[in-house]
Amino acid sequence: MDVLIDADTIRSPELRHEVPTAIVDPFLYGERDGAAFAATSALDAASIAQARPDLQQLDLFTDLGLNDLIPSGREAALLEIRLRACRAMGITKAAVPPSFPLATAEHLRAGGIELHVDRELFSTRRRSKTPAELRGIWRATKAAEAGLKAAAQALDEAEARDGILHRDGEPLTCERVSDLVRQAAESHGAALATFHVARGPQTATGHGPGTGPIAQGEPVIVDLAPQDRESACFSDIARTFVAGEPDPEIAHWHALVLEAHAQAIANVRPGVRGSDLWNAAADFFEQHGFHTQRKPGETVMEGFPTALGHGVGLEIHEDPGVGRTGTEFAPGDVITIEPFLCRPGFGAVQVEDLLLVTADGAERISSLTTGLAPGDLS
Repeated sequence: MDVLIDADTIRSPELRHEVPTAIVDPFLYGERDGAAFAATSALDAASIAQARPDLQQLDLFTDLGLNDLIPSGREAALLEIRLRACRAMGITKAAVPPSFPLATAEHLRAGGIELHVDRELFSTRRRSKTPAELRGIWRATKAAEAGLKAAAQALDEAEARDGILHRDGEPLTCERVSDLVRQAAESHGAALATFHVARGPQTATGHGPGTGPIAQGEPVIVDLAPQDRESACFSDIARTFVAGEPDPEIAHWHALVLEAHAQAIANVRPGVRGSDLWNAAADFFEQHGFHTQRKPGETVMEGFPTALGHGVGLEIHEDPGVGRTGTEFAPGDVITIEPFLCRPGFGAVQVEDLLLVTADGAERISSLTTGLAPGDLS
């Protein structure tokens, strides 16, 4: 099946998978009978050639006649360049990803090229990670682990004054912990654009930001998804910490989360559906009196209200799913397992780890310990 992608490799995981280097300007990539080609600028030609030596490059000026098209205006010229590239390579119909630009699609269709969106095709291609992508995921995970260790150390070294944690004479806030997390993670060659350090009732929002001083005994969730700078691949792991004596209910929840976490990991293998793991986790939590998506509570974020995990790669959340509509695992998939329990106004517990699906099971990529006490993290 012939394919087309029109994007840059910074924002398009589909194109970054095919051309593994950072190209900031959009260009047309295609495959005709399995042979790869691209309409490229001389500015990017060397980088693309190094990243993908087998790819045939069509120069915008010498091969596709951009000079003749410039008088029509830049945007019109670049659209026509894409049509000329398809004609030069004999493309008459092709599959495109959901993100394919509408302007390009309209111009190609007007030129007689048939296009159809095939999300599954591009998702499946990306699920098969390259060796370089896997190395990037491992590096990003080490960055995440460094960030979690920095958070745990800060919490462990803090002293309680009137119930509030202090470090170096100042209240220990989510913002201060976040600064330490970012510094530690990014020193390992990763970018940490979005992450969460939340405390107490703030943890029950799931992805909500955390702010303010951290109290002794309240849960702190640190959820990190660094992006490896070299490969652009992500990791995604999380831990729940309590500095001091935890609330008995939080301690109970944590034990249940760890049990669900271990059961799910033990059952990851090719052919198992992510939805099977999610249903097993929902069964487990419902047996212990918690609401789930199958049996909702009074609010959306209550009990076990989320998926059990998700795929990870060139996006933080990608296929395969590990929720109500989760698909079958295949060797080479990278997934998270992240059971989460919460109650609005009270708090939450989350433990998240990253796994590589192997031929007969799964290999844990993240390997930090999972205790509530920050001093136990190793």
